[in-house]
Parts: sequence; C-alpha cells; structure tokens
Amino acid sequence: MSHARPVSTLVLACALGLSAPVLSAADNHHYHGHTGQAALTAQAEGVLEAIDREAGTVTLSHGPIPALRWPPMTMDLRLRDAALADGVAAGDRIRFTLEQVGPTDYEIIELKALD
Repeated sequence: MSHARPVSTLVLACALGLSAPVLSAADNHHYHGHTGQAALTAQAEGVLEAIDREAGTVTLSHGPIPALRWPPMTMDLRLRDAALADGVAAGDRIRFTLEQVGPTDYEIIELKALD
C-alpha cells in the first residue's frame, strides 16, 4: 500500500501535464496566432461605402454575419492587401471574406464587386 500514493500522484501529474497543451490550444482556436491552426473566416455581402487606399481600409455596410454572430452594421475594416480595393468603388455592392487576426480583430482577405 505504500506505493499507492506515489503512483496516483505520478498519474495525476502526467494527466495534468498532458492536458495543458490541449487547454492552451483550445484558448486560441478562433484565430491563427502562433498555434499553426487555421484562422476563422466568414463571407458576407454588403455595400462599399468608402475606400482609404493610403490607410489600407474600407468602410462597408453589411447584413448579419451569422458565423461571427454580428448584426447588420457599418464598419471600417483593414484590407490584408491594399490591392484588394482595385476594381471596386464606393457605392458598389460587394462580397468579402474576413479572417480573424486577433481576439477581436478581423481583416478583409478577399473583396470583389457583385454584378
């Protein structure tokens, strides 16, 4: 019986040690950060209200985005690449793809005018 305590302590220590990386990865599952996991993305449609090419941002109005639990709103978003704004103009109906780049930060990775 003297071995029961050290063995159970060893089993508990191993179980806790193995679960720590899993818990850490679960905390970061929404954005890519340094975990190497795929980033959360979502597509939506809206109206391009303005383009700030110098800042690399756009202002757009969009409907609900269920994947992100966002209601309809008008917002400024950063473009992953300023060239994404080529071929679109203020007033265009657009389709865009967002990617989460931080706990509450998103950027546009695809943007195109709708016919």
